[in-house]
Amino acid sequence: MAQYHLFKICPHCLQAFKPKRKNQIYCSKKCRDLAYKKRKYKKDKKDYYYLICPYCNKEFVTSNSKQKYCSVSCRNKYRLQKFKEAHPGKMSGYVKRYYERNPEKKKEVYCNEKRKLQKLQHFIEENNLAREISLQNNTYKTPYSKEEDEFLLRNWDKLIKKEIALKLNRTIGSVQSRYKKLKKKN
Repeated sequence: MAQYHLFKICPHCLQAFKPKRKNQIYCSKKCRDLAYKKRKYKKDKKDYYYLICPYCNKEFVTSNSKQKYCSVSCRNKYRLQKFKEAHPGKMSGYVKRYYERNPEKKKEVYCNEKRKLQKLQHFIEENNLAREISLQNNTYKTPYSKEEDEFLLRNWDKLIKKEIALKLNRTIGSVQSRYKKLKKKN
């Protein structure tokens, strides 16, 4: 078995590292990718700049010397952070005025929240209904029989989970967990 050098020096970041393979040159994938970009951009004979984003502290490559941030989202987050630091407590007024000028945006936000609540309530009602049925039929936490297992496996792709749960007088969660267990056994 060949022995590797104990430590190598990464040509990109100039830090010592212990190689995992004998032909490993760079200390990490990040250094390898950045070194590749440097070689690639040198061939293009353009001026490229290696900058650090003031918001997320990531190194990025750009051809624009005036660019400060790695992305638009980082720029917006940084500006918002600086504004909050300079003007504490003023954001609510700006948001309120924005929605006064754009009332359709507020309706969209309200409608999305309302839809999410309706879906959540519907999900809770379905599970409560199935649980009540199982409690009425005294099938709560009783073991599955072979016939129920066969029915479950046979009809899993044919019927929706709610129908299977109602026919077996079980909860939807119980039916799904039983199906997973049966699949693991097979």
